[in-house]
Amino acid sequence: MTNDPEALRAIFVELGGEARVALEAAFGWEWLADLLEDEGIELHLAHPRQLNNRVHALLARRGVQQGRAELFGPSGRRVLAGLSLPESTRRRLESLLALVADFERELAAVEREIQARAKDDPRGTVLTRIPGVGVFIALLVIA
Repeated sequence: MTNDPEALRAIFVELGGEARVALEAAFGWEWLADLLEDEGIELHLAHPRQLNNRVHALLARRGVQQGRAELFGPSGRRVLAGLSLPESTRRRLESLLALVADFERELAAVEREIQARAKDDPRGTVLTRIPGVGVFIALLVIA
């Protein structure tokens, strides 16, 4: 299905106005949320961080026991790469891992921005001297 607002509106009409939509708040989701709101369709956003649970669920469906290992670190990635999986499962796993990598890059960029802003604000330096107050909380207090 293409990301075409008119095609989606046609589907909404077929559903008879009783639709509820769950949407993962990942790259490019805002336009669809606006469209759903304009159409009066109930929207539930799914947090992208829950994506990690999908990898665990995918492995569980295949009977793969991953234990307590960190699947997204270097050793976990080696374990995942070495798994013998059907091609369709492997493709889905690789797609999910690519999304995890995208989120990690975005979070790292935001973290760098937060660190830079805190570094330039002397109030942040003072606040982070308080035990338990990190850079993010300091900037939140300042804001």
